[in-house]
Amino acid sequence: MKNNYRYNRQSLLQFLSGKKNNRGEEIFEFWLEKAKTHPDYDLIISPNEKKILKSKLKSKIDQTIDKDTSTTRIEIARHSYRSSGFILLKVAAVLILVFGIIFIYSRQFELPAEEIVEAPVIEDRMWSNPLGKLSKITLPDQSVVWLNTLSTIEYNTNFGIEHRNIKLKGEAFFDVKHDPSKPFIIQTPRLVTKVLGTSFNVKAYPDDLHEEITVESGKVEIAKSEAIDTLRQTDHFLRLSASEIARYNSSENYLQVSRIDVSNVRSWINGNIYFQNTEMWEIARTIERMYDVKINFANTSLKKQKVTFKQKAESLKITLDALSYITGMEYVKNDNEITFKKKINS
Repeated sequence: MKNNYRYNRQSLLQFLSGKKNNRGEEIFEFWLEKAKTHPDYDLIISPNEKKILKSKLKSKIDQTIDKDTSTTRIEIARHSYRSSGFILLKVAAVLILVFGIIFIYSRQFELPAEEIVEAPVIEDRMWSNPLGKLSKITLPDQSVVWLNTLSTIEYNTNFGIEHRNIKLKGEAFFDVKHDPSKPFIIQTPRLVTKVLGTSFNVKAYPDDLHEEITVESGKVEIAKSEAIDTLRQTDHFLRLSASEIARYNSSENYLQVSRIDVSNVRSWINGNIYFQNTEMWEIARTIERMYDVKINFANTSLKKQKVTFKQKAESLKITLDALSYITGMEYVKNDNEITFKKKINS
């Protein structure tokens, strides 16, 4: 088919240039008769070739007009008794035929306009949770994200097509669909996390001192955010396996990795509060976001006290009472401000 195309085109161009070419003349005559059904109907002709072709068409049309008008004169002489209206109809039919040919060929042999394909508009997508709201989000690649309160994720319409890049502020649990061709990359204010397919939790509130990545299953790779462009280089990231947690303190530029029981890593999704060997100031931050309150400590030593704490997220009072019991502290509530202090023995 491709060879026939080249052969037909070459023959036609030879004919158009004035060279004797029976095949080219045959193609020309064929197109003149059945342009729309010819397999080479969309043959691309240059502007110069188009002029020659139009000249050939004009010559052919002139011959058709001369022949048909001559025939009409003979018919008029031979049948002078016929009405002038009939003659006019005959001439009109010839003209319609001629102009129809001109119209067809002006459309067939126009240089095809270059197809303009507009680049798709890349739009940003954002999910943001207000105070006290949790969301379950299914991404375009079928990965699932559980988004915690006062948290935001952002991605664009190329997600799942050209890449799987996402930005997170706050806390989210990810269940990532496996796709080796497109690593799933999460950028937080201080870290970047890369995975292929796994489940893990990322906690990265901008006002916290630490960012945490906890791996429930599979493996992840993490690096500081400024290394995102070189993340594939093995000396720029750290690998985490299941049941490991990485905590990055940006003020000290220190990344600590430790083993952890991950059975409760997604407990907040089910409305539970869970902390394992965590300092009180971090627990206080979580309670502040959950209940829209401000928590203070009477002295620094109380802030640093470590607690393992699991509690169903119920009323603020139940949560504070449970913490008070576990830590041996007492608290004073004044409107939306709570202060923990050392319990005075009675």
